[in-house]
Amino acid sequence: MAQRTVEDLLREEYFKLSPEIKRVLHQLHTEVAHLLLPFTLDLKHHERIHIEARAKECQSAIDALRRREEARQFDEDAPDTYTLTRLPDLAAIRVLVFPKPRLEQVHTTLRSKYSDWTSDPVRTGTPPRFRAWKYYGHCSASSIIQAELQVVPMLTGLFWHIEHDAFYKPLDPTLRGAVKKPTVREQTERVYDAFEALEEILERELQNAAKDTR
Repeated sequence: MAQRTVEDLLREEYFKLSPEIKRVLHQLHTEVAHLLLPFTLDLKHHERIHIEARAKECQSAIDALRRREEARQFDEDAPDTYTLTRLPDLAAIRVLVFPKPRLEQVHTTLRSKYSDWTSDPVRTGTPPRFRAWKYYGHCSASSIIQAELQVVPMLTGLFWHIEHDAFYKPLDPTLRGAVKKPTVREQTERVYDAFEALEEILERELQNAAKDTR
Protein backbone atom coordinates (compact mmCIF):
# COMPACT_ATOMS: atom_id res chain seq x y z
CA MET A 1 0.00 0.00 0.00
CA ALA A 2 1.39 3.40 -1.03
CA GLN A 3 2.42 5.72 1.77
CA ARG A 4 0.05 8.64 2.29
CA THR A 5 1.47 12.04 1.45
CA VAL A 6 1.41 15.14 3.63
CA GLU A 7 -1.28 16.56 1.35
CA ASP A 8 -3.40 13.42 1.85
CA LEU A 9 -3.16 13.83 5.63
CA LEU A 10 -3.96 17.54 5.48
CA ARG A 11 -6.96 16.90 3.28
CA GLU A 12 -8.26 14.43 5.85
CA GLU A 13 -7.61 16.93 8.65
CA TYR A 14 -9.52 19.64 6.78
CA PHE A 15 -12.70 17.61 6.59
CA LYS A 16 -12.43 16.71 10.26
CA LEU A 17 -12.06 20.41 11.08
CA SER A 18 -14.79 21.55 8.68
CA PRO A 19 -17.70 21.50 11.20
CA GLU A 20 -15.66 23.53 13.69
CA ILE A 21 -14.64 26.02 10.99
CA LYS A 22 -18.32 26.53 10.19
CA ARG A 23 -19.16 27.09 13.86
CA VAL A 24 -16.45 29.73 14.16
CA LEU A 25 -17.61 31.40 10.97
CA HIS A 26 -21.22 31.45 12.15
CA GLN A 27 -20.31 32.91 15.54
CA LEU A 28 -18.03 35.61 14.12
CA HIS A 29 -20.53 36.62 11.44
CA THR A 30 -23.32 36.85 14.01
CA GLU A 31 -21.19 38.90 16.42
CA VAL A 32 -20.01 41.32 13.74
CA ALA A 33 -23.51 41.81 12.35
CA HIS A 34 -24.84 42.50 15.85
CA LEU A 35 -22.06 44.97 16.68
CA LEU A 36 -22.63 46.86 13.44
CA LEU A 37 -26.43 46.85 13.59
CA PRO A 38 -26.68 50.45 14.93
CA PHE A 39 -24.67 51.64 11.92
CA THR A 40 -26.48 49.54 9.31
CA LEU A 41 -29.84 50.84 10.57
CA ASP A 42 -28.56 54.40 10.32
CA LEU A 43 -27.08 54.23 6.79
CA LYS A 44 -27.91 57.01 4.35
CA HIS A 45 -29.01 55.97 0.87
CA HIS A 46 -25.45 56.19 -0.54
CA GLU A 47 -23.66 54.51 2.37
CA ARG A 48 -22.76 50.83 2.48
CA ILE A 49 -21.73 48.23 5.07
CA HIS A 50 -21.48 44.76 3.54
CA ILE A 51 -20.44 41.73 5.60
CA GLU A 52 -18.94 38.71 3.82
CA ALA A 53 -18.19 35.33 5.39
CA ARG A 54 -15.76 32.79 3.93
CA ALA A 55 -14.47 29.40 4.98
CA LYS A 56 -11.09 28.74 3.35
CA GLU A 57 -11.37 25.95 0.79
CA CYS A 58 -9.45 22.74 1.36
CA GLN A 59 -6.95 23.07 -1.49
CA SER A 60 -6.45 26.75 -0.80
CA ALA A 61 -5.65 25.95 2.84
CA ILE A 62 -3.14 23.26 1.87
CA ASP A 63 -1.46 25.56 -0.65
CA ALA A 64 -1.27 28.36 1.93
CA LEU A 65 0.46 26.04 4.40
CA ARG A 66 2.83 24.80 1.69
CA ARG A 67 3.86 28.37 0.85
CA ARG A 68 5.10 28.76 4.42
CA GLU A 69 7.71 26.03 3.90
CA GLU A 70 11.24 26.41 2.64
CA ALA A 71 11.25 25.93 -1.15
CA ARG A 72 7.45 25.75 -0.80
CA GLN A 73 7.55 22.00 -0.42
CA PHE A 74 6.35 19.69 2.36
CA ASP A 75 8.86 17.42 4.05
CA GLU A 76 7.36 14.02 3.37
CA ASP A 77 9.61 12.48 6.03
CA ALA A 78 7.94 14.54 8.78
CA PRO A 79 4.20 14.45 8.05
CA ASP A 80 3.20 14.88 11.70
CA THR A 81 4.71 18.37 11.85
CA TYR A 82 1.99 19.86 9.67
CA THR A 83 -1.46 21.03 10.68
CA LEU A 84 -3.92 23.41 9.06
CA THR A 85 -4.66 24.95 12.45
CA ARG A 86 -1.47 26.99 12.01
CA LEU A 87 -3.30 29.09 9.43
CA PRO A 88 -4.82 32.34 10.75
CA ASP A 89 -7.71 32.48 8.30
CA LEU A 90 -9.52 29.14 8.04
CA ALA A 91 -12.62 31.22 8.81
CA ALA A 92 -12.77 34.84 7.72
CA ILE A 93 -15.09 37.82 7.81
CA ARG A 94 -14.58 40.78 5.51
CA VAL A 95 -16.50 44.02 6.09
CA LEU A 96 -16.65 46.35 3.07
CA VAL A 97 -17.53 49.94 3.95
CA PHE A 98 -18.24 53.25 2.21
CA PRO A 99 -17.59 56.14 2.84
CA LYS A 100 -14.46 56.74 4.94
CA PRO A 101 -16.18 58.10 8.09
CA ARG A 102 -18.25 54.90 8.24
CA LEU A 103 -15.09 52.87 7.67
CA GLU A 104 -13.46 54.40 10.74
CA GLN A 105 -16.62 53.87 12.82
CA VAL A 106 -16.77 50.20 11.86
CA HIS A 107 -13.09 49.64 12.55
CA THR A 108 -13.20 51.34 15.95
CA THR A 109 -16.24 49.31 17.01
CA LEU A 110 -14.86 45.95 15.91
CA ARG A 111 -11.37 46.58 17.24
CA SER A 112 -12.79 47.34 20.69
CA LYS A 113 -14.55 43.95 20.68
CA TYR A 114 -11.54 41.98 19.42
CA SER A 115 -8.84 44.00 21.16
CA ASP A 116 -6.79 40.91 22.02
CA TRP A 117 -6.58 39.73 18.42
CA THR A 118 -3.29 40.13 16.55
CA SER A 119 -3.14 43.08 14.17
CA ASP A 120 -1.83 42.38 10.68
CA PRO A 121 -2.77 45.38 8.51
CA VAL A 122 -2.69 45.06 4.73
CA ARG A 123 0.07 47.21 3.29
CA THR A 124 1.21 47.18 -0.32
CA GLY A 125 3.66 49.03 -2.54
CA THR A 126 7.08 50.57 -2.01
CA PRO A 127 7.13 52.26 0.39
CA PRO A 128 4.28 50.21 1.92
CA ARG A 129 0.93 52.01 2.04
CA PHE A 130 -1.97 51.10 4.28
CA ARG A 131 -4.89 49.46 2.42
CA ALA A 132 -7.07 47.70 5.01
CA TRP A 133 -7.27 46.58 8.63
CA LYS A 134 -6.83 42.90 9.38
CA TYR A 135 -6.87 40.95 12.66
CA TYR A 136 -6.79 37.29 13.60
CA GLY A 137 -7.49 35.35 16.76
CA HIS A 138 -9.81 32.82 18.40
CA CYS A 139 -13.56 32.98 19.02
CA SER A 140 -15.10 31.25 22.00
CA ALA A 141 -16.51 28.68 19.56
CA SER A 142 -13.08 27.08 19.12
CA SER A 143 -9.68 27.06 20.79
CA ILE A 144 -7.92 25.63 17.72
CA ILE A 145 -9.48 27.37 14.71
CA GLN A 146 -8.16 30.88 14.15
CA ALA A 147 -10.40 33.41 12.45
CA GLU A 148 -9.56 36.51 10.46
CA LEU A 149 -11.43 39.81 10.45
CA GLN A 150 -10.90 42.44 7.73
CA VAL A 151 -12.27 45.97 7.49
CA VAL A 152 -11.81 47.21 3.93
CA PRO A 153 -12.76 50.27 1.85
CA MET A 154 -15.63 49.26 -0.44
CA LEU A 155 -13.95 49.77 -3.82
CA THR A 156 -10.74 48.02 -2.73
CA GLY A 157 -12.72 45.04 -1.42
CA LEU A 158 -14.66 44.70 -4.66
CA PHE A 159 -11.41 44.80 -6.64
CA TRP A 160 -10.00 42.04 -4.43
CA HIS A 161 -12.87 39.82 -5.58
CA ILE A 162 -11.89 40.29 -9.21
CA GLU A 163 -8.17 40.00 -8.52
CA HIS A 164 -8.58 36.79 -6.54
CA ASP A 165 -10.90 35.04 -9.00
CA ALA A 166 -9.00 36.09 -12.10
CA PHE A 167 -5.37 35.90 -10.98
CA TYR A 168 -4.94 33.82 -7.82
CA LYS A 169 -7.67 31.19 -7.87
CA PRO A 170 -6.69 29.67 -11.26
CA LEU A 171 -4.10 26.92 -10.95
CA ASP A 172 -2.03 28.11 -13.95
CA PRO A 173 1.42 28.84 -12.43
CA THR A 174 2.33 31.01 -15.43
CA LEU A 175 -0.53 33.38 -14.67
CA ARG A 176 0.37 33.53 -10.99
CA GLY A 177 3.97 34.31 -11.87
CA ALA A 178 2.93 37.11 -14.22
CA VAL A 179 0.85 38.78 -11.50
CA LYS A 180 3.92 39.03 -9.26
CA LYS A 181 6.03 40.85 -11.86
CA PRO A 182 7.01 44.42 -10.90
CA THR A 183 5.23 45.98 -13.88
CA VAL A 184 1.95 44.28 -12.97
CA ARG A 185 2.27 45.09 -9.28
CA GLU A 186 3.02 48.72 -10.14
CA GLN A 187 -0.22 49.01 -12.12
CA THR A 188 -2.12 47.29 -9.32
CA GLU A 189 -0.83 49.88 -6.85
CA ARG A 190 -2.11 52.59 -9.16
CA VAL A 191 -5.53 50.95 -9.07
CA TYR A 192 -5.52 51.03 -5.26
CA ASP A 193 -4.46 54.69 -5.27
CA ALA A 194 -7.15 55.55 -7.81
CA PHE A 195 -9.83 53.86 -5.70
CA GLU A 196 -8.69 55.77 -2.62
CA ALA A 197 -8.75 59.09 -4.50
CA LEU A 198 -12.15 58.30 -6.02
CA GLU A 199 -13.69 57.49 -2.65
CA GLU A 200 -12.34 60.75 -1.22
CA ILE A 201 -13.80 62.73 -4.13
CA LEU A 202 -17.16 60.99 -3.87
CA GLU A 203 -17.30 61.62 -0.15
CA ARG A 204 -16.53 65.31 -0.63
CA GLU A 205 -19.11 65.72 -3.39
CA LEU A 206 -21.77 63.96 -1.35
CA GLN A 207 -21.07 66.27 1.57
CA ASN A 208 -21.37 69.31 -0.70
CA ALA A 209 -24.61 68.00 -2.15
CA ALA A 210 -26.03 67.53 1.34
CA LYS A 211 -25.16 71.14 2.23
CA ASP A 212 -26.86 72.44 -0.93
CA THR A 213 -30.13 70.74 -0.03
CA ARG A 214 -30.35 72.33 3.41
